[in-house]
Amino acid sequence: MTTTKTRRSRTVTTGAVLAALVLTLTACTDDEGDEQNADYSEVCVDEQGQRVDDDRCDDNDGHHTWMWFPYGYAVPAHGARVDTSKGVTVRPASGTIARPPITGGFGTYRGTTAGG
Repeated sequence: MTTTKTRRSRTVTTGAVLAALVLTLTACTDDEGDEQNADYSEVCVDEQGQRVDDDRCDDNDGHHTWMWFPYGYAVPAHGARVDTSKGVTVRPASGTIARPPITGGFGTYRGTTAGG
């Protein structure tokens, strides 16, 4: 009885793994670009410095204002006090801007840029 050894090529195995990885990563992106951290988080605050629903600033009622916070400032959830000394009330002229989730945290960028 003869036995034969089967050798598996590392090049083929590595290439197959790499191809699967590329396909997986490509499927996770969209046409607008990769999601990434924004340079600024756009947050609606009331006269007392509490974070409120973004619709209140969109309505432009005079009692709420947009503030922009640089990346690194973890924006609190709706209803919580915002440290207004960390942000600005004039829209940044450059950089990416995103609205963080109502639960707080950082904004993510998907194509919105400041000044645009």
